[in-house]
Amino acid sequence: MSIKHILAAMEAKVGSSARKLVLIKLADNANDLGECFPSYLNIADHCEMSKRSIINHIAKLEEDGFLTKEIRKKGVNNTSNLYRLVIQEGGANSALGGGANSALGGANSALGGSAKSAPLTCHSSEPVTEPKETTYRKLLKSLDVTDIDLINDFITHRKSLKAPITKTALNGFVRESKKAGISLSEALTISIERGWKGFKAEWNMQDTQKSQNAPGQGNNSGSTNGNNYATNRPAYQQNRRQHHATISDHLDRQHRENVAEALANGSL
Repeated sequence: MSIKHILAAMEAKVGSSARKLVLIKLADNANDLGECFPSYLNIADHCEMSKRSIINHIAKLEEDGFLTKEIRKKGVNNTSNLYRLVIQEGGANSALGGGANSALGGANSALGGSAKSAPLTCHSSEPVTEPKETTYRKLLKSLDVTDIDLINDFITHRKSLKAPITKTALNGFVRESKKAGISLSEALTISIERGWKGFKAEWNMQDTQKSQNAPGQGNNSGSTNGNNYATNRPAYQQNRRQHHATISDHLDRQHRENVAEALANGSL
């Protein structure tokens, strides 16, 4: 905020009370060099006007010589304009403190010295919208996922599935990874490797058991999920014994039935 610019804006004759309010708003945002960059929407919100009215008022202020406007770009997109106030005390013919070169905010005798002596400031309350990928990385890092390659792969994976990375979704990953007894990074890795949109502890357990029961995969003592063959060996052996006993009983019963049928037919 520049008090001198605000006072000068209040005394300036701009021909419209609404336009003067816009000028005072810009002066309130300006640094000592008269520079500021609030957005049209921010100005409209503070002045209680429409965006179209703000655009028209600023265009008129620029035309009348109260400010200059520099259109700024961020990549291929426009960002808020940079405004430089040139408010002269008592009207256009009476520069503050002397001739035209000493005009408040002018290029040759700017208040506060050279451009390097006063950083740009903006008191806008508008939130800064960061690129989504940067936000995703910060969110993942806040959950102790520090592997940059894993973070990038997970972002790419979610994009391919058209699934946004939200805090709610990540909380689900955290909850299910704890149920599965693994870290969040391991859960993210598994979801990428298996093409899953989400992660469930029971999904991981089912896939692990299928892998263990596959031929040549039963004795996988290197599993990290605690569901390996060595851990479940007693239960596995008991299930096999019960299965074999069931088959044996079935064969004995079938044999007895065949013998009885042969005796009845006189074939024995």
